Amino acid sequence: MVPDKDKDLMFADMDTDGNGTIEYSEFVAATMRFDKEKQRAHLRNAFDSFDLDGNGFINRDEILGALNLHKGDVDMGLFEKTYQSYLTEGADEISFDEFCVKMEKILTLE
Repeated sequence: MVPDKDKDLMFADMDTDGNGTIEYSEFVAATMRFDKEKQRAHLRNAFDSFDLDGNGFINRDEILGALNLHKGDVDMGLFEKTYQSYLTEGADEISFDEFCVKMEKILTLE
């Protein structure tokens, strides 16, 4: 059971116009926020499974290692092109934010 204090905070957060009532649009917006937070948690788990050294970035070798692949097992030209598409200019590792931006684009193409 959720304590009343927590319920009050949750409803106050949803009531964005502060009128004491949660309108349909406020409810939908809160639901979308929850889904976004849930999606981000899943993306964090996926990212962490590739970030083998735990430094907050993913590099080429970590991706290959996480997938249990060796450079002879994949088309390295295609791999490099795909890897580069995740990087911001001048970077050589993928940050969590870069990973999220790319994955969110992929997930919305459903």
